[in-house]
Amino acid sequence: MMIKRAWGILAILLGLLGQAQAVEMEPYVGGGIGAYLMTNNRGGDTVFGGYALVGMQFTDLLGAEVRLGGSANANNASSTYGIDWYTAYLLRGTIELGQGLSVYGLLGAATLATFEQLRGAAKQKNTSTVFSGGGGIAYDYTDTIHASVEGLFLGSNADARNPNFQGLDAGAITFNVVITR
Repeated sequence: MMIKRAWGILAILLGLLGQAQAVEMEPYVGGGIGAYLMTNNRGGDTVFGGYALVGMQFTDLLGAEVRLGGSANANNASSTYGIDWYTAYLLRGTIELGQGLSVYGLLGAATLATFEQLRGAAKQKNTSTVFSGGGGIAYDYTDTIHASVEGLFLGSNADARNPNFQGLDAGAITFNVVITR
């Protein structure tokens, strides 16, 4: 069901691509830092994290990017857990609002390498690829420097019904800077 929904959204974005005003493809690089919200099957915490990205803007409306990031470790009464690293593969749809402001949506997948270590036990690891999506608001500070605030859902693998470590529920709220040429 989720895969059908993702393909449907992709089809809509590609349809918009055909109607979009053509622009020269433009590469961009950047990164973001902020609050990473993580939950395992024993509780949750918010920690500092960040990522670097490289992307390509295909039209005024559609781009794609790859992100590589990670987070600090979280602790609760019974365990330490976190994201060792993640890679997100995202389509980015943008709507210009005027005066340098735009809103954007992100849709794709993320591969997360997560871990949990119960007090006095061996570290358990999980690497999985899950649905990812989010959105934000951006401001064009100059023609080549763009700042944004966004929320990104990185994936859901925690399962409170399963006592074994299945991964983490993870999301992020970040401040980002992107540089275009």
